[in-house]
Amino acid sequence: VVCPEAPYKLFLTASADVRAARRYKELQARGAEAIYARILRDIKDRDTRDMSRSVAPLEPAKDAFVLDTSDLDADAVFAAALHYINSQNL
Repeated sequence: VVCPEAPYKLFLTASADVRAARRYKELQARGAEAIYARILRDIKDRDTRDMSRSVAPLEPAKDAFVLDTSDLDADAVFAAALHYINSQNL
């Protein structure tokens, strides 16, 4: 947890396939060599490592709002996060 005392906690996630596609597109836009299957494998491997490490495993805080961004663009992510924050009575 980056800010454990924050009044609002957000945990952004997306499917491995979507994250790989986003990374592939980003690399291609820069003119870098990109192989989708390799990117997807690397993301899945990193997810496994990050979620299973003994110190600070990657997981949402118990009181975090989990926002799956798989089907959202940046504007929709912002709108969903803002809606969540505005819906809280703090």
